[in-house]
Amino acid sequence: MMKIFPLISLLLLIVLGCKYLSPAQKLESEATTENPKRTISDSLVFLNSGSVGKISDLKRAKRDVIDLATNDSTVADVLSDVIKEREKNGVFMEGTNVTPSSVYLIANPELAIGPLAELYIAIDENAGDVYIRRKNAPRNDGRPQKPNPFTLEVRTVALVFGGAPEHDWPIYDPRHRFTYSTSFEFVKTPDSLLSSRAWVSSVELSADERYFVNDKQGPEADEGPKYTQVKQRPIEPAALTSELAKIVEPINKYILIIASEKASYASLLKIFEAAPGGSVKLQVLVRRSAI
Repeated sequence: MMKIFPLISLLLLIVLGCKYLSPAQKLESEATTENPKRTISDSLVFLNSGSVGKISDLKRAKRDVIDLATNDSTVADVLSDVIKEREKNGVFMEGTNVTPSSVYLIANPELAIGPLAELYIAIDENAGDVYIRRKNAPRNDGRPQKPNPFTLEVRTVALVFGGAPEHDWPIYDPRHRFTYSTSFEFVKTPDSLLSSRAWVSSVELSADERYFVNDKQGPEADEGPKYTQVKQRPIEPAALTSELAKIVEPINKYILIIASEKASYASLLKIFEAAPGGSVKLQVLVRRSAI
């Protein structure tokens, strides 16, 4: 009889394990890991009119003084130097004691979201506010906004002959009337990604550029990642405007966007363009293929 009790305990443990430790959920947004459409994984970077290397240069280890002296600098190095020089020389925006550090980002629509996010984060960490122009920005009394001479301009495409068109001119726009209010971050762990999909409503962009909505869950999401199942449904691009209006986080006024690093910037811009205007912030959480 003594041998029966350990056997019963083992069977009980297996039954409970099968009940609570469900297998990893397979999501349709993760079914494809590559983008069948044309995208660019790296690009030259231009600061104002001068080339400052490639996006991939941002991944290089920190260079020493000798390396930097050979003009082997990344856009992050150059931006940091520009801001330090302005602070040293007491360059302030008119009527303030604030050193101008705005950066206007113009990216190739074919650039993949992964390298775009790396560039965006490097600018944000080494300069200041990053501005991405709205596609149909309003005009000031029917006229284009005047460029701000202190606003730095970063491009992944070279300037065309004759300069940039008026609608591409950099402007200082702290209220985001003419630019999107954005932020970029990479997913850190699978559990943090699961939490992001479950605790707030979000829109998701897959590697093959399909769109999904992750519906916010109830109290079950608080039981931990082992017990959480994502409630995901596909949507058509035409439904983005109506769906995004429903998932604005009501307190902090933001929309969470989970995007594959392999999708194109053009497909992300469709979400930006469909989002409600005003002060709604667009928080982009970039998912690497390995997560």
